[in-house]
Amino acid sequence: MIRALTAALLCLAGLCMATHAAQNCNGDCDPLEKPESPYQLIVDNTERVLTLARSARSYFQDDPERYFKQVSEIVDSLVDTERFTRGVMATYASPQRYQALTSGEEKAHFQARINYFGSILKHDLIYTYAKALLDFADERIETLPPARDAITDKYARIEQKIYRPGEAAHLIQYSLYRAPGESWKLYNVIVDGINIGHIFRNQFAYAVEKYRGNIDQAIANWSTEQTVDNWQENKTNP
Repeated sequence: MIRALTAALLCLAGLCMATHAAQNCNGDCDPLEKPESPYQLIVDNTERVLTLARSARSYFQDDPERYFKQVSEIVDSLVDTERFTRGVMATYASPQRYQALTSGEEKAHFQARINYFGSILKHDLIYTYAKALLDFADERIETLPPARDAITDKYARIEQKIYRPGEAAHLIQYSLYRAPGESWKLYNVIVDGINIGHIFRNQFAYAVEKYRGNIDQAIANWSTEQTVDNWQENKTNP
């Protein structure tokens, strides 16, 4: 279950990297009452994608592309793909590395590489992990009311629990930030103590090392599914 759970939450994580406007309550109102609060952002997008997945069970076998297209429309409207990609690539997509380039051609290739890898990651989120959501049947997802100190002007921590018959509850922790004048954005997810951002980032660094510093080759051979498989294998056989 945990592999499918992690897969589904990776998809949810991507879907929650949204560009929603957040209202400023100047610390005087309840976080749960903010119509575009980070809490409501997680609640709304979780329900949105799960409702879509539930309805898709009736037609997925005959028309899977219909489901993937609907998920894609949500992703396209909500995901900050470039920021997500840069987080995975870490130093290999840093401003410092970009500024060190000397030619326009090198800089164009640098940005094109980020865009290309972003398209791969988004494809994986849609076509691989959206399928995991179809397996949610008896699970119950509860978004926990945040403590007041869990939401500040710049940062927020929202927690969910996923309950499945016969298993202990799985704890999901969403970390969000809001830059001045901008909207809330998700920057990391922790599943049962496992930092999803670190898994992806470490796997990408390993891939670059494996291909002797060839970033393009590391991207060409990237597999999000294999990344999760490797994590599960290492977790089972430390």
